[in-house]
Amino acid sequence: FPRVEAVVRKPDKRESSKIPVALSNSGLFKPFELVTELYGLPRYIEIDPTPFLAPFFALFLALCLTDGGYGILLAIFSFLIPRKIQVGEGGKKLFSMLFISGLVTILVGTLTGGIFGIQIQNLPSFFDPLKKLSLFNPMQQPMIFLVIALIIGVIHLLTGISLEMIDNLRRKNITGAFLDQVTWILIIIGLLLVAAPFGKGFISQGTSSQSSGGITLTLSPSQFLLLLEKMPWYSRAGFIFFLFGGITLFLFAGRKSKNIGKRLAKGAYEVYGIIQIFADILSYSRLLALGLATSVIATVVNTIASMSGGIPILGPVAAVLILVLGHIGNLLINALSGFIHTARLQFVEFFTKFYEGGGRKFEPLRREGKYTIIREFQGGV
Repeated sequence: FPRVEAVVRKPDKRESSKIPVALSNSGLFKPFELVTELYGLPRYIEIDPTPFLAPFFALFLALCLTDGGYGILLAIFSFLIPRKIQVGEGGKKLFSMLFISGLVTILVGTLTGGIFGIQIQNLPSFFDPLKKLSLFNPMQQPMIFLVIALIIGVIHLLTGISLEMIDNLRRKNITGAFLDQVTWILIIIGLLLVAAPFGKGFISQGTSSQSSGGITLTLSPSQFLLLLEKMPWYSRAGFIFFLFGGITLFLFAGRKSKNIGKRLAKGAYEVYGIIQIFADILSYSRLLALGLATSVIATVVNTIASMSGGIPILGPVAAVLILVLGHIGNLLINALSGFIHTARLQFVEFFTKFYEGGGRKFEPLRREGKYTIIREFQGGV
């Protein structure tokens, strides 16, 4: 081959938004590109968030519905509609995403023991295999549901922070990865380990003031040292993680400033952001609220239909109409609400940890026209 000289230049951060990008995902991840496109395409140097948001999006939407019967309906509708009605590329992605979420909802509904507002334990013996898979009843044990939602939320946040850390390492910014992301990971994990004993009591006893381990949940300053001694070893380790992460964040968050006062002020502001982490985690409690709302409305629909069934002549017809229209309406309303709140958790809680967006879509070089004019020539070509 002849010798060819070439110049390769890596674009800097300012130029990255000018380079067009195209998402390239396959299989189950591809439909969830729609969520990324709704927020904004990644810049050239950014990580594509689609593969990472996909499992969380499907799971969050399933938790908002929390009913195996609604999962079956959602999967059926999402499978049939694009095959009966002409939809564009975006519509195909939307219904494929809802189909996957419907399948996950079936699994979640089985684990929570709900099918069209009826608890699996109340169904005939034919459903005994499903009864063994039921773990808890969200309406009778909402605290378990809440703790599960918050734990999943913490994993969601840690995933976002970890992606930013990986992005910094990819760009050889090892200092930033440690001081900006590892510190927050230590703080969050430390808080989790400290809160773990209290979480046990929160789940098992609900409003009780003590956990199963006998640790008082009152955190007054005068009892703090005594409480620290009573904590299990992993909680004490978590407290060390929390302290180390907090002190490191305070000292180095403002490291780019040469003024020591501004550096410490920036550090204090970042440490104050720990309160915002609590707010971010509590945002996932909306999964509990929406899941319970779906279950309650489904139960109400069944109750009204059962009461209407006793009316002479028209009762059975009215009961069937109430069941069909009530459950379909409940599915539509809560699926829409669940989609909106699930998207919000991705955009506000997840993307803000590592993702900016603002990329430009790649458009292949081709001739495009809006109208085509066909003219008939006389006398040959």
